[in-house]
Formats: sequence, C-alpha cells, structure tokens
Amino acid sequence: EISACLVGSEMCIRDRSGNTYMALADGMGTGTLANAASSSVMELFEQFAQTGFGDVNAVRLINLAFASHGDDTPVTIDCVRANLVSGVCRLVKMGAASTFIKNTDGVRIIKPSSLPAGVLEDARPDVSEFNLGEWQYIYMFSDGVADALPFYDKEGRLAGMIDAIPCGNPQIMADSLMEDVMFYLDGNCKDDTVSYTHLTLPTN
Repeated sequence: EISACLVGSEMCIRDRSGNTYMALADGMGTGTLANAASSSVMELFEQFAQTGFGDVNAVRLINLAFASHGDDTPVTIDCVRANLVSGVCRLVKMGAASTFIKNTDGVRIIKPSSLPAGVLEDARPDVSEFNLGEWQYIYMFSDGVADALPFYDKEGRLAGMIDAIPCGNPQIMADSLMEDVMFYLDGNCKDDTVSYTHLTLPTN
C-alpha cells in the first residue's frame, strides 16, 4: 500500500517496492496564482505516482497538461526517487533550482538545463541517476533560497554553507541551513524562500 503526505508544494510518497518519492514544485512568480499552480502540480504528481506512471512519465504528463491548457504560470518541478533497498536514486527536474548532494567528502551540485513545466509541450525533463551511499543527504530548494544570498557565486556559497553543517539529523541540518540563509535576509522572509526538501538514506 502506498502512503502519501501532501502539504502544499512539497510531497513524499513511499511504495511497496521500497521506492520513496519526494517532490517539490515552485510556481513562477508570487502570490495566490503561484501557490495554486504549485499545489496543482503536487496533486497531479501524487495521482500519477499512485497509478504507476513513474516519476519521469508523471513529470512529462504534468508538463503536457500545463502547456496544453495554456496556463500562464509555469512551474518548476523537482523530484527524487530513491530505492531504499538498492540505494539507487534518480533525479527528475524541469526548470528547478540546482540540487545539492552532501556526504562526508563534500557537496556535489546537480544543475538543470530544462525549461519549467508549462512552457513547451514537447519539453523534456533533466534526468540523472546515481547510487546513494551511506549518510548522504539530498537538498532540494526553490530558487528563492540561493537568490537570498548576496554573492556572485550563489550556488557555490550555498554549497559551502551546506558542507559546513555537521552530518546528523536531517531536520536539524535543514533548520541550521535556513537560519544561515535568513541571516542575509535580516529575518525578512520572501514567500518562496523557505520551500525546501531534504532526504537522507543510510544504506547497509
């Protein structure tokens, strides 16, 4: 039986095959329309995942639906599928911000090249696979996190901030990073800044 947790623009689903799906959507722009678009994407992703379409096909179908509808609010989609048995991970991204993978050796940045969902009907998502080793952490953000940093190399700075956080409880690590980001905002949080998802999979 698949269990799902859906809260706004973030979602987590686990299935009987040992796969965990975590997804993050970010409607471009601000306000009610952007939030509604993000929530719609997550609802569609949940439906497609539960009916066996898989992550890549789900993202492609969502893009087609938004593009065909002529929606003027494109949405970035960030999804990771991790098999808790094999440790194999797959990232599927459409116009999303870079993903950061942290382990004891440092931080790897995976940068997207695709357009957001809803721009072109035949657009294809970025797909990458890798083996998730012991005590590796995956950070997925909306673009507001890096944009909050007043540096030329925003992603490099963000990677350094992530690398400086000791490995441990994922929630504590995420909260610590957001405290660092909020320092540069003087406590004034933009509406899309704190949407983030993190995942750790210790494997045997």
